[in-house]
Amino acid sequence: MQQTKIQSVCIVGLGYVGLPTAATFAARGFDVVGVDINRDAVDRNNSGRAHIVEPDLDMVLGAAVKSGKLRAVTTPETADAFVVAVPTPITHDHKADISAVEAALKSIATVLKRGGLIVIESTSPVGTTERAAALLRKLRPEFTFPDTHPEQSDILLAYCRNESCRGARCASSLTMRACSADSTDGAPHARKNCMRLLRLDRCG
Repeated sequence: MQQTKIQSVCIVGLGYVGLPTAATFAARGFDVVGVDINRDAVDRNNSGRAHIVEPDLDMVLGAAVKSGKLRAVTTPETADAFVVAVPTPITHDHKADISAVEAALKSIATVLKRGGLIVIESTSPVGTTERAAALLRKLRPEFTFPDTHPEQSDILLAYCRNESCRGARCASSLTMRACSADSTDGAPHARKNCMRLLRLDRCG
C-alpha cells in the first residue's frame, strides 16, 4: 500500500481531549475538521470561542479558526487521518462503554479513503482496534485492514494512550506520545504514520 502524506485531519469528538488536539494540529499546519454532534458547540467553536473552559484554549482556537486551518462540523469529512476522541464512560459492571467509539467509526466509514489512518484516542480496552477493524470491514468490504493484511492493508489503525493531560497548555504533549496498535499485526505501519501525524517538526 502506498502511504498517504498526512495533510488533513478529522477529529471526532470536541471535548477536553478532542478540541485542544484539533486546535494544536491546526497550529502545526494541518487542515483540521473537528466533528461534534452538539450543534451549539460546533457554532461556538467556529466563532473562535471554546465551548469548554481551559486556560489558553480560546487563544489557540481563535488563531486556528482565523487562519482557516480549523473548522467544526456535525458529520465527518474525508481526511488523510482520523482521530477518535469520544467519551468511554465506565459502566455499572466496571467496563468501558465503547458505544460512542463504535458510532464514531461508523460515521467515519462513509468517508474513508484508501491509505487513511484512524487513531483511537478514547480510553479503550485491549482488543478495541481489532473490533474496529471487524466493524469497518463490514461497512467498507472493498478495503483491507491490518488484522488480515498486516503488511499491505488499505486502512491503518492505531491506539494512542489517552493520558490525564488536558487543555491547550498540554495538548502539545500529544506530539510526544507513542502510538501502538492493540495487535502486532500491522502495528509498525500504523505507528510510523501515527508518529508522522504527531511529529513536532511540522511547525519548523
